[in-house]
Amino acid sequence: MTKVVNRADNSLQIEEIHRDWVFWNKLYNGDALEVLRTLPSASLQFAVTSPPYNAAHNYDGYDDNLEWEKYKDFLRDVITEIHRILVKGGRFAINVPFAVKNKKTKKVRFLATMIAGLCEELAFIEFEFITWHKGKDINHFQGNNTAWGSWKSPSNPVFRPLGEVVMVFSKEQTKLEGDKEKIDIEAEEFKNWTKNLWYINEEHGYENLMCIANNQNKKEHPCPYPEELVRRLLKLYTYKDNIILDPFNGIGTTTKVAKEMDRRFIGIEQSLEYCHIAAKSMGEAAGLVVTSSEETAAANLAILDIEEKEQNLPLINIEEIVEYKDLVNPSQIQQETVNRWFNFKESYSGKLVEQLIKRYKKEDCKRIIDPFMGAGSTLFKAYSLGIDSVGFDVNPISVLAAKVKTSNYDERDIKEIEDFIENLPKIAIEKQAYPHWDPLLNYISEEKLDLLLSYKAHIEKKIANEKVSDLLKILWLSMIEEVSDYKKDGNGIKKVNRNFPIDKIQERYREKLQIALEDISTFKEKNKHGASLSIINDSSMNIDKYEDIKDIEMLITSPPYANCFDYFEVYKVELWLGEYIKNHDDWRKLKKTAMRSNLNAKLESQDVLDHSYFTEIMVKINERVKDKRIKDKKIPIMLNNYFYDMRELLEKLRPKMKKGAIISIIVGNSAYGGVVIPTDEIIGVIGKSLGYQLVEIIKARPLRTSSQQMKIIEEKDKLLLRESIVTLKYT
Repeated sequence: MTKVVNRADNSLQIEEIHRDWVFWNKLYNGDALEVLRTLPSASLQFAVTSPPYNAAHNYDGYDDNLEWEKYKDFLRDVITEIHRILVKGGRFAINVPFAVKNKKTKKVRFLATMIAGLCEELAFIEFEFITWHKGKDINHFQGNNTAWGSWKSPSNPVFRPLGEVVMVFSKEQTKLEGDKEKIDIEAEEFKNWTKNLWYINEEHGYENLMCIANNQNKKEHPCPYPEELVRRLLKLYTYKDNIILDPFNGIGTTTKVAKEMDRRFIGIEQSLEYCHIAAKSMGEAAGLVVTSSEETAAANLAILDIEEKEQNLPLINIEEIVEYKDLVNPSQIQQETVNRWFNFKESYSGKLVEQLIKRYKKEDCKRIIDPFMGAGSTLFKAYSLGIDSVGFDVNPISVLAAKVKTSNYDERDIKEIEDFIENLPKIAIEKQAYPHWDPLLNYISEEKLDLLLSYKAHIEKKIANEKVSDLLKILWLSMIEEVSDYKKDGNGIKKVNRNFPIDKIQERYREKLQIALEDISTFKEKNKHGASLSIINDSSMNIDKYEDIKDIEMLITSPPYANCFDYFEVYKVELWLGEYIKNHDDWRKLKKTAMRSNLNAKLESQDVLDHSYFTEIMVKINERVKDKRIKDKKIPIMLNNYFYDMRELLEKLRPKMKKGAIISIIVGNSAYGGVVIPTDEIIGVIGKSLGYQLVEIIKARPLRTSSQQMKIIEEKDKLLLRESIVTLKYT
C-alpha cells in the first residue's frame, strides 16, 4: 500500500517546493510505484529501464511470477507514473526480450508487443525500435550451441534468443529542447548508432553493425543489461545535466553510467542489497541510499502546511490499497455467487463490504444501510453476516435483484424452480403485445420478442409463489441483452449484430436457472443468522420520512458518479420489457427520481453547493463553458446539483446515525473540459463541514477518461483520476 499526500489544486506553490527539494542523485530503496508517486510532475527528461519480465527469475525481494493480468496492471501503473513525471518531449526507453518464457509455467508471452500496447494506451508517442545483439561479438552466440527442440528437422525447430529490443517512446512530442553546449555525441557515433540494429565488434571498433556484450555479473543480479547500451541511449537522447530515471535500477547499471556521463540520476530498487551494490559501483558510501519515501517527507510536510493555511482544506491522507482494485471493478465480481444472477454495469464486491467492516472494527455492527443499493452487494453481504440492513434505490430492477438475492429459498421453492425448468419446453409461444417504445424492434426481432414475452406471461400467470416468480423474472431480465442485438455501452445502449439463434434462447434460460439452483444450495448452508432487511423502492433523499430507520452503525454505498451517465438509459430495454414503465410519461417521471448526476435529471439552477473549495473548481468549469471547451451549459448546474444532493443526504443521515457510526462511500472522479472533479475530496470536505470526522480516503484504482480529455488534462491533475473510498465518522 502507498500513502500519497493530497496536493489538491496548489500546483504553483508545490512546484516551488520541489525546485528546492533535491530529489535526484539518489538511490531510493523502495517499491517503484511508491517512490514514483512522490516525484514531481514534468521533472525529468529520460527514463530507461529493463523491468522484471515475469519469467520467474530469482530476484531479491520481488515476485517475478505474477498472474499475467496483475503483471500487466503493475506495468500499466508504473508507465502511467513515468509519463506524468517526464517533461514535454521527454523519452522513455524500455529494454525487453521480444518474447519471454516463464520458467515455472512454461507459458510464452510476447512481452515487447504487450508493453508497446500499454505505452500507446497511456498516450506515449511511438518513436524508435532498436534491436541489440546479446553476444560478445558478431560471431558469438549466447548460450549453448543449440536450443532444445528438433535437430535438423522441421518437426520442432527452436530458436535461440540472441537479441532483445529497446523501444523508445516520447511524451507529447518527439523533440526534446536542451542546451546545445551540453550535447556530447560525436558525429561518427551518431552516424552508426542511428542504425536500429546494434552490434559492437570489440576488435575493430565501431562498424556498421554493432554488437554489445551482455557480460555483466549475473551472479549479483539475474538480468542486468550492459553499460554500453545505456551509454549509447544517453548520448543519443539526452543532454548533460538531464535527470535520468531507472525505476527498476537493479545493481545500478543505469545510475552508474549516468553519473559517469555527467547526468543527474534517480535509481529506484526494492532490494536493499542491490541498492548497496549500485552505490558501491559508483564509489559511493551507503549514505547515497535512501529508504522508500523518507527523502520526500520534508517536502510533503511543507505542502500540507500550505494546504492548511491557503486552501481551507482538511489534511487528507490518500492511501492506496491495491487489494481493493479488483473489488470495486464490476468485471471482476460477475462470477461471484448470486451476483451472476444479474450483472449490473456498476457494482462492487461483497468482499469489499466485509473488508471495510473489519477495517473499521465494526464486526459487532447491528445495522447497515445502503442509500444507493444498486446490485445489492452491501445488503447481501450484511445478510450473510447476520447484520440487519436497509437499502434504497429508485431503479425497480435494482429492487427486484436485491430482493431475490436476499431471499431464503426452502425445499418447496427449489422444487418449484426445478418443475419450471422441466416444463420450459412446454410453454406455449404466442403473439404478444409489445411495449409502446418504437425503437425496441431495432434491437430484438418480433420472433424473439414473442418467445421472451411468452415466458414472462407464463411466470406472471402460472407462478403464484412470489419468491420463485421474482427469481424467474430477474433471470429472465438478465438474459435479454445476451440474446438480443444490443449491448450496454457507456451512457446507454449500442446496436450490435449478435445474431443469437432463437432456438438457443430456451437453453440459455435453462443454464441461468441451473446456476441459480447451484448458488441457492451454496448460500443456504452459509445463511443461518436470520438477519432482518428492508428494501425500499424510493430515493434515499426521502430518508427523513422513514421514522423507523435509526441507530445505523455503518453505511457502505456507491452513489452514481458525477459523470453524466444516466443508468435508466443503460437499462431501458429491461425496464420497458419488464413493464416497469408503460408509457413515455412513466419514463420521464422515473428519470426525474434519480440523483442529479446526469443531464436528464431534474436540474434546478438555484440548488448550489456553497463551499470555497468546490467554488474554486466551479470557476474553472464556468470558464470552460464560456470558451466552449465544455459545450453543454447544463454541466455546471448538474455538478452543483450533484454535490448539493450529496450534502443534503449526509445532513439527513445525521439523526439516523448512532454515535461512532462509519460512512464509507465508493466514488469515481470525473473530468470536464480538462478540469478534474475530485469527487472524493469534495465529499470529504462536505462531510467535515457537517461535523463528520474525515477518517481517510482510500484510492482503490486509477481511472481513465476519454482520449480527448486525457490530452487536455494537466499532468499533475491526472493523479486525481481515481476510484476511491471516502470514509467519514459520525461523532
